[in-house]
Amino acid sequence: LELADLVGAEFHGDNCTIYGVASLGSAKKGDISFLANGLYRKDLLTTEASAVILDQAELKNCKTNAIVTRN
Repeated sequence: LELADLVGAEFHGDNCTIYGVASLGSAKKGDISFLANGLYRKDLLTTEASAVILDQAELKNCKTNAIVTRN
């Protein structure tokens, strides 16, 4: 939630603690990741990341906490 506030984004989900950054495919609990390219959408469906930064259009495909950005 604090990170979302810092960047002016919307947080969706439960509060979580982030310890690291990883790709969608290799992320584990405590990691944050991002989706910036639709080619990696399949990894969004199975990621173990505690949170993912993405745009509004991808929110419906996110099964974990999300930080929704405008671009």
